[in-house]
This record gives sequence, structure tokens and C-alpha cells, in this order.
Amino acid sequence: MSTGSEGSAAATSETVNGDVVDVNAVNTADGVSAGVVSAGGQSQVAVSVGGQSQVSAAAVSVGAGDVLVYDERGKRSYQCDVCNKLFNDHSNLSRHKRIHCGEKPYNCDDCGRTFNQSSHLLVHRRTHSGDKPYTCDDCGKVFSQSSILSRHRLTHTGERPFTCDDCGMTFSQLGNLHSHRRHVHC
Repeated sequence: MSTGSEGSAAATSETVNGDVVDVNAVNTADGVSAGVVSAGGQSQVAVSVGGQSQVSAAAVSVGAGDVLVYDERGKRSYQCDVCNKLFNDHSNLSRHKRIHCGEKPYNCDDCGRTFNQSSHLLVHRRTHSGDKPYTCDDCGKVFSQSSILSRHRLTHTGERPFTCDDCGMTFSQLGNLHSHRRHVHC
């Protein structure tokens, strides 16, 4: 296909899970775009005419059941083969897939409890060490998790961001709103 004087062509190649993924795209001056995504002997074609996609995305399998998806703008995503959720990079997909298979590769040396993410193990270890690295600037109280400090700060600001849709009562914590709904509006 000729791209004309104002058209463009692009080709990229990358390796994902040991498979070479090739993306070839052509954009013509008259608004026709076409792309081919190839990996592991399979190809998908996406075509757009005047900004209207004829195929909304191109996707190819890149090993281990993973699917590399390109939308009509050429944005790359990795798709979970179990729940179809999309991720911007392969490492986030790999971490997510542990939820489905139950893999928990990180274990606590003190108690043997296992976790699917290293960050969860780090937070857990603080229960054994007593480490509380997050300090409230207003009252000096210390916390083991930044999320608990953020929730605590609401006690100083008086902010009550959670509102009951039934009666308009407000709460500083979501759990308190849920409890209110169960006991008052059951």
C-alpha cells in the first residue's frame, strides 16, 4: 500500500515471554490506517477508515496464556487469560495472575504465613518487629501502614467523606457507614 506524500509507516519489534512481537502500521493521507500484529506464527489485522475502526483491536498470544492487545490507537496492553482484565505492563499482569492460581511465593520467616505480593509481606513483617514508620504530624501517634495514618488524619480534620444515601448521616470511615446501614436501614 502506498502511503502518499503525507502518509507514514512504522514497524516495531519487541520480545515478550520469549516470543518476538512485530507491529507494522501504515497511515495514509486519506485517513486509512492499517496494522498487523504478529507473534508465534499468528497475526491479527486492524483497519481504520476515517477514524472509524473496522476491527477494534489486534491481539496475539505471547506465551504462557498471556495475550498482548493493541487498541485502534496502537496502545499496548496485556490481557489476563482468565478474567480479561487489561494491564499496562507484563509485570503487573504476572502479579495479578497469582490471584487466580493461588500462588503465594513470599513467606514470613517468623510465622510461615505466605503472601502473593512482596509488599504485603513487608507490611506483615511489621507485626513481628513492631515497626511503625508513619507518624501523625498533628498528634505524634505512629502507625505501621500509611493507609491507617491517612484514615487517622480524618479525626483531626473533621472530614466525613462517606454519606448514607438513605438518611444523609456522614461518617469518617467507610466501615462505619456499612455498619450504620446494616443496623439502621436493614
